[in-house]
Amino acid sequence: MQTLWQDIRYGARMLYRRPGFAAISILTLAISIGATSSIFSVVNSVLLKALPYKDPEHLVLLGHRFHRQST
Repeated sequence: MQTLWQDIRYGARMLYRRPGFAAISILTLAISIGATSSIFSVVNSVLLKALPYKDPEHLVLLGHRFHRQST
């Protein structure tokens, strides 16, 4: 546990010495976390949640295509 705290302090010192690198690192993490949570929200609402119908597994899609016959 002691080495973990030493590594955290060392990392914090290095980020403090190079503020440009720290800003880019934090910005990259923020964009990545935001994009991941946005994609999960869309996937969750579109693919993972059940449909708002009674017995959604019994829904059927019917369709018919008309083909024009060439003369």
